[in-house]
Amino acid sequence: MTINGLENNYYLTQNDIWVKINGFTEVVSKVVLEFKNISTGQILKEFECSASPNNDCFFNVSFPIRALMPEPDHVVVNSLQNFEIKVTAKFKNPATLDETITLTKYFIRGGRNKSGVNEWYLNDGDYLVDNYFITGGLNWNISNSVLRISGGNLLPDGNYPKLATQENTKKCDGILVKYLNSLGSYQHFYFDRYEIKNKTKASKTVNRISTRLRNDNFQNIGYDETRTLTLFSYTEKKLQPNFEDMIRSIHILFFDENGNDSASEWHLIKLDDNSSVFNNYENVYENKAEFTLPNYRTITV
Repeated sequence: MTINGLENNYYLTQNDIWVKINGFTEVVSKVVLEFKNISTGQILKEFECSASPNNDCFFNVSFPIRALMPEPDHVVVNSLQNFEIKVTAKFKNPATLDETITLTKYFIRGGRNKSGVNEWYLNDGDYLVDNYFITGGLNWNISNSVLRISGGNLLPDGNYPKLATQENTKKCDGILVKYLNSLGSYQHFYFDRYEIKNKTKASKTVNRISTRLRNDNFQNIGYDETRTLTLFSYTEKKLQPNFEDMIRSIHILFFDENGNDSASEWHLIKLDDNSSVFNNYENVYENKAEFTLPNYRTITV
């Protein structure tokens, strides 16, 4: 039995990675696959792959791998996980013993688009950075080093060559955002202007019997509250890929200077909409991103 398509390592989970299983000694009835996240101990079993008339089968390994990935953690980055993939061939001839191959591979929470020489895997020694790594601006800076793959681990490395600072076009304080990039690490982006909108909408009321005119004849049940954060940035051309990577992120947080630990300093937000317009007079992109802020209250009686 031969497994084709997993000859490399450090595969990106957001790409659909199809493997071809063939080279059986006899006619195969079905192939059973089992996936184990060695890092967490979680297992998914009994994935069956039916054989084609050519006595082979194809399977998208990214599907179970995604389900076994832990939730993103921006403090202790857990994007790199070690997996064991067990493939068992069962034959139509009941006298033929099962054939089993077990592979161990690393997978990284991330993905790439088709472009140039891009592959859906990385290599040992690669940096987990998309485009430039922004280290600060006029009134902010970050100290954490770039993460790099080293022998199955993610280690900080200060030698990444493409570093940049982000210019502030406004003199007022803006909003700093941290996001999970397309290669499984975290980068930062600064928005120099923002708007916060709060909106409440009343639920239905309940009528009450009033025995005097001066008494109320209804009761409020509660309110639905919506808070939105709109961020604006004038971005130079070389840093526009950073913005485009951010708006495709599944994990975006903004910085709260009033916090005193990682939980209170960084707030998770949900991207609702975005737009980019190139301004050829100033040679910058005018970027806009709209987010929904989470509600932590249930406003009801």
